[in-house]
Amino acid sequence: QVRMNSSRYFGETDFSGDLVADYSYFDHDSLVKGGRFDLAPSVTYDWNRSWGFVKPKATLRYTTYDLENTAANQSSSIDRTVPTFSLDSGLFFDRDTNWFGQQTTQTLEPRLFYVYTPEENQDDIPRFDTGLYTFGPNSLFRENRFSGSDRIGDANQLTAAVTTRFLSDQTGQQYLAMTLGQIFYFEDREVGLSATSPIETENTSPYIFTLSSKPAPFWYLDGGLQWDDSDMEKSYLRTRYEDDQQRLFSARYQFDDAANQEFTKFSAYWPVGYNTRLVGHSYYSWSEERAIESLAGIEHGSSCCWRFRFLVRDYQTDTSQDNNLGFYMQLELRGFANIGDDIDSVLEDSIEGFNRRNYQ
Repeated sequence: QVRMNSSRYFGETDFSGDLVADYSYFDHDSLVKGGRFDLAPSVTYDWNRSWGFVKPKATLRYTTYDLENTAANQSSSIDRTVPTFSLDSGLFFDRDTNWFGQQTTQTLEPRLFYVYTPEENQDDIPRFDTGLYTFGPNSLFRENRFSGSDRIGDANQLTAAVTTRFLSDQTGQQYLAMTLGQIFYFEDREVGLSATSPIETENTSPYIFTLSSKPAPFWYLDGGLQWDDSDMEKSYLRTRYEDDQQRLFSARYQFDDAANQEFTKFSAYWPVGYNTRLVGHSYYSWSEERAIESLAGIEHGSSCCWRFRFLVRDYQTDTSQDNNLGFYMQLELRGFANIGDDIDSVLEDSIEGFNRRNYQ
């Protein structure tokens, strides 16, 4: 894959242009394979005032395929051109209030987000790396309901949402933010992952409610609810502590009725002595009544020269099989080489908030 992104403003105007170009080659011994070139230029007008904003955007998506191993009735050369128009707009209201004795400003921010993409039959296009996004908070303001480049979803829809924030008058810190929103569909959604995918006919999406807060230094709290009529479909609540001494702790509870999932996650990366840190992670499924992943380890070494790490991991890769037990060791010589397992990747996948660039 080779990918290029470019963005620029046109002089001193409020117009800006973006260009995303991507070439990917997919290989397989027996299935369809080949190259895909995807080009998406867009133009945006960003009109901002202290009391509101309007942001229209026009995108033209061109994709071409050069394929091999195609079926007898399938073309080896496919082109697709689909336009998308979106209009994002919002208002800002504020008032003086207080947050546990601190002078704060509360905002009220109604927002409307409209998207139109015409329907284009894409059943003859192979699906290399594209999936359907799980509906959630990010879906409210997303132009395409599909990930990847092999499908562009038809859309004629309007998102209506409102956000309120509590901001410190002295520092500008956001103590609390809450958003409530829903999508209204004006037409059925006909484009699916395959020719047999059902047409989506709902007139409205589930309601989405999210909150995020920083109630105290180094503490973060966020959560969300998704419900349709009176039925709760999804919910999650997460708290995280992360300070400037590389101490990290997180806890999450999540419920998904459609997927029959209910689980908790606890993670920690914690210094316990001079150049020594402990690592722990627990992922327990209440719906399956068993641990999906458990991890414990120790890390010792200086920040300038070397570091040794050892992990024990009990994890599941297939619900129909027993858990796997893994042992990981790594010796890192700073600025020279790593010997052993890629433990950073394991920690990034398991511990929420862990990023190898921030925990060197």
